[in-house]
Amino acid sequence: MHRLPRTLPIAALALAGALACSGTAMGHAVVRLGGKTATAGGSGNLSLTIEHGCSGGLATDHVVAWFSSDWRSIRPTGPAGWTPTIAHTAGGDWTVTWAAVGDPTPFSQPFTLTMRVGWPRNPRIYTVPTLQFCGAAGMAWTDPYTGPADAHHQSPADFPVPRIRVSPR
Repeated sequence: MHRLPRTLPIAALALAGALACSGTAMGHAVVRLGGKTATAGGSGNLSLTIEHGCSGGLATDHVVAWFSSDWRSIRPTGPAGWTPTIAHTAGGDWTVTWAAVGDPTPFSQPFTLTMRVGWPRNPRIYTVPTLQFCGAAGMAWTDPYTGPADAHHQSPADFPVPRIRVSPR
């Protein structure tokens, strides 16, 4: 069984509080692998597309994604207009936060966060819990489902938590 990053419960509680004080956020975090297979122990590119802002026409000002300690490396590579920060916990988990530089991204404008990653060494399906924030509103993609992203298919946009299939060498 895969464990969630240690920082996720704290962030999820903070988000739940924010959601209780604001309108529900609507949106999707869609993972794409650029047509390449995620091969155990290898490296590759991963993109996370946020298709729109939060309900009420709210603009997105930051996004947070968690990667377990199984990931060998995470290096955000874009996009322009966003500043990434990376935290690597004592337990080895990764937290990547992207903050909009200047004005937040408008509600109707999709954007893609890109990164270069060191795929985990063990082949299986990995989740990437993701939070999108629009001021005080937010959306958490943390619920499990079937249908991970692979070399030829994105994670279904109708399901919450992004998942990635890492294949054997």
